[in-house]
Amino acid sequence: MNNRYSVVHRPNVALLAIQHGAQPPALPIDQYCYQIEDSQADGDYVGGPYQIEDEAVSACGLLNSGVEPLYLPNFNRKQLEATGALIVESDKELFVGLTRQESERYVLLHNSEPTDEFIELDHKHREARTGHKKENV
Repeated sequence: MNNRYSVVHRPNVALLAIQHGAQPPALPIDQYCYQIEDSQADGDYVGGPYQIEDEAVSACGLLNSGVEPLYLPNFNRKQLEATGALIVESDKELFVGLTRQESERYVLLHNSEPTDEFIELDHKHREARTGHKKENV
């Protein structure tokens, strides 16, 4: 049986522009090159874009096994799995100690300025992972 989902390479927008004789955009519109395609939905993209092929392949494998992966563009999924930071619960991938909704917020807030919400989620995740409770100051 073929897998429903597969990783496809999406060329960089600047490369396409050069190949067609156009001027590449001053700011790259899309630096990512890999997406996950659903073969049962007329080739619709369901995951990504991913900068690193291994990240796309890993997320694709989860989809093919019936698990809904988190979109982790600025994380290393293999490292998170190896350190026990990610788990699968009810066929959904999430950060240890966080609900699916909290996990999605954690990812969204991860690369921005630290907010009270992010710090609270980070403490909750670390406490569940390490057992070390945050000290109140």
